[in-house]
Amino acid sequence: MVCCTPVITSNISSLPEVAGNAAILVNPKNVGETTDGMNIIVQDGGGSDRASQP
Repeated sequence: MVCCTPVITSNISSLPEVAGNAAILVNPKNVGETTDGMNIIVQDGGGSDRASQP
């Protein structure tokens, strides 16, 4: 995230606290959510807006 790299991470455990709004949070047991997260990154040109947020 510091390097403005798009991040998709799990929405369970402590990861949402660490990633905050800078990552796309998905349910790791839901393939559809993971696919949606990847599509957001592809359609957003790499998700640079989200990745650059602290």
